Amino acid sequence: MHSHVPRKLSGFTWLPCLDSNQEPRKRLRLTRSRVSMTYVFYVYLLRSVADDGFYIGFSRDLKRRFSEHKRGICFATKRRRPWKLIYYEAYTEREDAEKRERYLKSGAGRRLLRHQLGHYLEKFPSRSNV
Repeated sequence: MHSHVPRKLSGFTWLPCLDSNQEPRKRLRLTRSRVSMTYVFYVYLLRSVADDGFYIGFSRDLKRRFSEHKRGICFATKRRRPWKLIYYEAYTEREDAEKRERYLKSGAGRRLLRHQLGHYLEKFPSRSNV
């Protein structure tokens, strides 16, 4: 008979899946050991349909933020509307997302985006660089 003691692993608890007889099966179920609310932080790349320019941003609510860009609420992007969301990344830690945004705005980050989005940029060439 196996022990039913959960094993901890970096913030997660592994619990055995039990059948109706309470005997452990071979598959394990991954559950969160903390009951805290976790957020997702997004780094995103927009492309202006008007001038083919790009905008790199960060937000906790990507849907709301993109809607703000589309409606012209954001000062930095309102004159270059309409926008298309062409790329985003999701992070569980705010600091990681902010660091990634800073990196993507650097020369090396822009080169990475050009490489990462190579097929898209070939299909829809722009007058400006990422």
